[in-house]
Amino acid sequence: MTVTGVPLVSEISPRNAPDQDYIFLLLDQFKKRFPEMNIAYIVLDKGYDAEPIHWKLYEHYGIIPIIIRKKIAVSQKLSP
Repeated sequence: MTVTGVPLVSEISPRNAPDQDYIFLLLDQFKKRFPEMNIAYIVLDKGYDAEPIHWKLYEHYGIIPIIIRKKIAVSQKLSP
């Protein structure tokens, strides 16, 4: 998904399947669909905050993970 929220690749999974099982499948789809685009960073929620995931993202994909561990507060001053 882009920062604007537009999905670039998608995969349908069972509701009870953990998201962690699909991150690398989605990254592989992305690389295949957009080979000219390079990813330097990926923003993920705390569900991906595990050393094996961090390691594989960096070592196999060359991507630095940014993990959001808290809810992000949106300022009320922002326009819709």
